[in-house]
Amino acid sequence: MDGNRRFARSHHLGRVIRGHEKGFQQLAKVLEWCQDLGVREVTVYAFSIENFKRSSEEVNGLMHLAEEMFAKLLAE
Repeated sequence: MDGNRRFARSHHLGRVIRGHEKGFQQLAKVLEWCQDLGVREVTVYAFSIENFKRSSEEVNGLMHLAEEMFAKLLAE
């Protein structure tokens, strides 16, 4: 997952976390397609070590969002 911050800025979403939310929504769609196609394993590269250099607000928000979204996806 890459480009969520750029997406948020270019679409004037206000807060960067809104771009991350959109990214997770797209990931959910891709995972649904994979399931429909019978793909049994998927690897998601969502956060690099470099990302920890971002503001603590963004990192904490992203971690909280990831926790919520992955819990939701696993429940489905």
